[in-house]
Amino acid sequence: MDILTQARESLDELTKEPIDITEYLKDITETKIISVEDNIREYLKSNNKKLTTLSEIQSRNAWNKPTGIKPSEKITFDDIVKMVKDNPNKKFSISDVWVNTSLVYVITKFNRVPNIPQCISNLNFTNGLHWEALDSPHYYLIEYKGKLVLCSTIGGHRATMCVLSNGYSSLMPSKITYIGSVDVADVAERCALIHHIDCNKRANQTADDRLSSGVEAKDYTYVEVMQDLIYCKLYVNEDQMKSVAIKGFRKCSSWQGFKSIRKDYGIDTTKYAIDMIMKFTKSDEIILTQAVETITCFRSKFDDRIKSICSSKDIFDEFMGEYFVMQNQSTIKSNGKLIEDILELKDRFNNWCNYKEYTGKVGAITNKHLIAAFGDSIKI
Repeated sequence: MDILTQARESLDELTKEPIDITEYLKDITETKIISVEDNIREYLKSNNKKLTTLSEIQSRNAWNKPTGIKPSEKITFDDIVKMVKDNPNKKFSISDVWVNTSLVYVITKFNRVPNIPQCISNLNFTNGLHWEALDSPHYYLIEYKGKLVLCSTIGGHRATMCVLSNGYSSLMPSKITYIGSVDVADVAERCALIHHIDCNKRANQTADDRLSSGVEAKDYTYVEVMQDLIYCKLYVNEDQMKSVAIKGFRKCSSWQGFKSIRKDYGIDTTKYAIDMIMKFTKSDEIILTQAVETITCFRSKFDDRIKSICSSKDIFDEFMGEYFVMQNQSTIKSNGKLIEDILELKDRFNNWCNYKEYTGKVGAITNKHLIAAFGDSIKI
C-alpha cells in the first residue's frame, strides 16, 4: 500500500460517520423480561416430563432444609414501597430486605436467564440452600406492568435457587437499591453497569486459586485432584503446602491438564510418566503436563507391544533414560499436538530399538500398532 492510499484511508476514518449501535440493538421494550419463577415454570414444561414440578425436583435431589446462619429480617418489601411513596426523590440502597421471590425479574437485554440445571447442581453441592453462601443478592426497584418489582443485577441464579429449594413465593434476603426512578429504561441502564462491573471488572480467581478454594471448601472434585497430585508427588502452589511434607515434590504446570490425563489414562499410568520425568530431569524442573500426557498416552497405547519386545526389563524406561541425555520435556511436547508428539516419539523409539537390536528387522511400533491404538483419528 502506497503512502497516498494510506493517507486517504486515514482521512476516511476521521471523516466517516460513527455507527449508532442503538439502531441495531433491541430497545428495552422489545427485549425479554421474565421473572425467575416463570423461568422455572418454562423449564419444567419443556423438561420432557422427567421432572415436572418443584416437589419432584426437591424429592429427587433430597435437599435438606436451608442450613447456615440465616440473615436478619430487618425490613420488608412493603416497607421499601412505603419509603418510595413517602419520599420519591430520596435515593437509597438497603440490605437485609426480605422479599418474595415472585418479585424478582431478569432483563435479558443485559443479563442472562438463570440456568436451572446449574442451580440444581449448586444446591446439590451444599445439599440444599445455604444462607451464608446465598450472601446478599442485589436488586433494583422498577415498575413493570403497573407494579413495583425487582430487577436482578447480581442475584438471578440465587433467587432461582431459593425458589427451587423453598418453593414459589418464598422469602429471601436481599439488597435493594432505588435510584430515584422506577422507569425500566432508566433503571436498566444502571443495572447493566453494575452487572458488567460484577462480571468483568474484577479480579477473578486464577486456576490455582480455584483449586485452593475448592479443596478448602471440601468440594470432592477438587479434593480428589489434590489427593492424586500428592500421590504423584506434585504440588500447584508451594506457599499453600507444608515444606516438610512436600520434600522431593515438584511443581505441576497445570492441575487441569493433570486432571484430564488422570481421567483419560488412569492414575497409575499417569504416575508412571511423572516418575519417569522426575527421574531423568533436574529436581527443580516444573513437571510439564503436556510432556506427561505424551508419555502417558504412549505407554498406555503401546504397553503390550513394548512388553512383547522384551519381557525381562522395561525397555521404554531404558529408552527414556537415554532420550533425556540429549532431549528434555519441551522436546516431548514440541509439536503441541498429542498425535504428532506421539508419532515423533514413536520414530525415536523405533530407531533406538533397531540400534539396540531388540526387534531386528521388524519395526518396534508399526502402522498396524498405530491403527489399533488410534483408529481413524490418525493419518499414516
